[in-house]
Amino acid sequence: MSSGTRKLRGGKRYYARLRRKAETFSVDLTPPHWYDLRHVHFDWHGHSRGEGSARRAHLDALFTAFRRVLRHAADAETHAQIFLSIAPPAHAEQDALYVHTASPNGTPFPHRFDDVRWGLVPPPLLRAFVEGEAWEVGAFGGDRDGWWVILPRDTRIGPSL
Repeated sequence: MSSGTRKLRGGKRYYARLRRKAETFSVDLTPPHWYDLRHVHFDWHGHSRGEGSARRAHLDALFTAFRRVLRHAADAETHAQIFLSIAPPAHAEQDALYVHTASPNGTPFPHRFDDVRWGLVPPPLLRAFVEGEAWEVGAFGGDRDGWWVILPRDTRIGPSL
């Protein structure tokens, strides 16, 4: 039985902690702080592999944190890119929220997303999270069954597309 279909022991507590983590997640965008493609995974253990309710709960936490950081970034002095990388269901533990700013490491800012094909219609599970939002949705290599990228259209906190 895959970890995505197994009942999670202590699930109520686990999902309550997950929601709290998302609702309180923040990054410090005041100088001198910087982020070199820093990212956070909300499911390190692969509980959300597959397409079921565990996947929806983890995506809900990821999108809650994404919206929260976008609100904070809109008022920040530091220009930042905030984006999501959504993995195929079999690798759901790799879903991540990214924060990227200019840094002393020399990593190009803004990140260019050269391998992403934009304007694709996401799968139904993702569509429920992005409909009606001012976000760009694309897939790496244009592969609709692969890795998705979601970022705001606002060029101040995302690249020009």
